[in-house]
Amino acid sequence: MNHFLSGPSLRILVLINLGTVLGLSGIDLILPSIPDFSKVFPGSSPAEAQWIIAFYVLGTSVGLLVFSFLADRFDPIRLFSASLLCFAAFSLACIFSVHIYELIVYRFLQGLSSSGAAVLAPGLIRGLFSSHGAMRAISIMGSIESMVPAFAPLLGAYLAAKFGWKSGFQLTAILSLIVSVFLFVSQTKDPMRDKSKLADNPNRSYKSLFTNFNFLRYALSHAGVLGGLLVFVFSAPNLIVTYKKGVIESFILLQIISVAMFFTFAQISSYFVRKFGPEKVILIGTVFASLSSVLFLFGALFRLDDPIYLVCYFIPINIGLGLRGGAGFVNALIAARDNDARGSAFMILAVTVLSGGITGILSPFLQWGLGPIAIAISVLVMPSMVLVLLKREVKEET
Repeated sequence: MNHFLSGPSLRILVLINLGTVLGLSGIDLILPSIPDFSKVFPGSSPAEAQWIIAFYVLGTSVGLLVFSFLADRFDPIRLFSASLLCFAAFSLACIFSVHIYELIVYRFLQGLSSSGAAVLAPGLIRGLFSSHGAMRAISIMGSIESMVPAFAPLLGAYLAAKFGWKSGFQLTAILSLIVSVFLFVSQTKDPMRDKSKLADNPNRSYKSLFTNFNFLRYALSHAGVLGGLLVFVFSAPNLIVTYKKGVIESFILLQIISVAMFFTFAQISSYFVRKFGPEKVILIGTVFASLSSVLFLFGALFRLDDPIYLVCYFIPINIGLGLRGGAGFVNALIAARDNDARGSAFMILAVTVLSGGITGILSPFLQWGLGPIAIAISVLVMPSMVLVLLKREVKEET
């Protein structure tokens, strides 16, 4: 087991973080260009352009299942490297799309290959470091990931304005190829557990998760809050630029403010957990998220949908996710017991299916303004509030 930040482990940690960030940037890097795709591909509509995001997320959902199956059968470093190589290839394919539907197909495949990072990164880090080092390493990864939604749209807007819409795909293709090569040549021990035991253990299955009420309560409430947040993020560029005739800079400013709020409250969440316990923190965070859904409905009802209002509506759900995100995720894994790896994959899958599917469903209705988005957020967040209020039976572990 490597010491934290020793030479080889630091190198692998940097590569894992880069691979994870590249997968995340597949959405945020091209968000500023979404309103322009209906012009790039003549004859296409803004609703079809929105599918470019939705199918990436849906591809990620399928990829989570694919890579969770492959992870027990192949060396994780090599598999991570292969996923990044595929990600680079499909990023390059996007550049040569001649029709928007062709681009949508490549985006689905790009999303599928990007999910290798989400499935493999936590296990790799746990295997490379001691328990204390792994906690520190995962904290670093989480902090870096939280910055992607704020700064990737800024970079994407600059690249699109300076070099055109293809430049974002070119950048991800080049960087993914480089990281893939360095990962492939890295010499590390296989950090995964005994694969034969994993395959034969009946308690380590998705079926056991679906019969675990406590796990589902925590997992689905987490997915509802995060899914509600992402539905707005994915829909906001078209809403602001295409239908409200605003500027993409308004969306970027909204992202910076909201991510700053999330990051701040995520850092102080552990203090509140120690002081009040995880259940109360999860409850308070969900209350903030529910407040956002009420504000969005209020704004839609009274047509208060200028960007400054959207910022005000969006801040509470970012505060709420910052507060409850870590505690809710960990409590779900505790409830999953020895099935925590699949529990983590299921939560990510639930988030991507909900956010991607609802974003796709909303795309034809964005011309109606904020109303459809507000309803979608409420449909996701309000049941989360109900789940949090149900009987609590999970016992904390040290």
